[in-house]
Amino acid sequence: MPVSLFVANVLADLRFALRTLRKSPLFVAVAVLSLALGIGANTAIFTLVDQLILRLLPVKHPEQLVLLWGRGSHYGGNSGPFHLSYPMYADFRDKNQVFDGMCASWDTAINLNFEGHTERIEGELVTGSYFPVLGVGPALGAVADVGLAGLTVWLARRTFGNAAPSDRSVGNRGDSG
Repeated sequence: MPVSLFVANVLADLRFALRTLRKSPLFVAVAVLSLALGIGANTAIFTLVDQLILRLLPVKHPEQLVLLWGRGSHYGGNSGPFHLSYPMYADFRDKNQVFDGMCASWDTAINLNFEGHTERIEGELVTGSYFPVLGVGPALGAVADVGLAGLTVWLARRTFGNAAPSDRSVGNRGDSG
């Protein structure tokens, strides 16, 4: 089959398809809407999977990170299963002969005082080596040394936007978890 005949057949088929679609605009609208929804849903799902599973963590040497955790309901701490206490972390850190560095973090609720208003926020208690070991700084918030067993408090400014709090006082530490 010569190329010119093939092109002529394709053009004839396209003209027929366009004539048919012009006669049924509702079908065209439903088809286009279905395709748009399907493409949008697939894009959203892939974006989520890409961000959560496929990409490496945005830290220095993410392929070298190791997570240490304990099994059992009371493995050195009272925070629940798989949580290590600070003394247990200190033992691991002091006897470490394998890792370049070690850090730890614990989720906690914190009372943040900002311009006379106190708000309860979620934060992390992290060891002083947390940011240097990961090779990053805090994305939002401030790093303040409050002297809690050698821990550093990282406050996430979820409500303050770009405002830089001048009063970075940390109130009573809330219950962990």
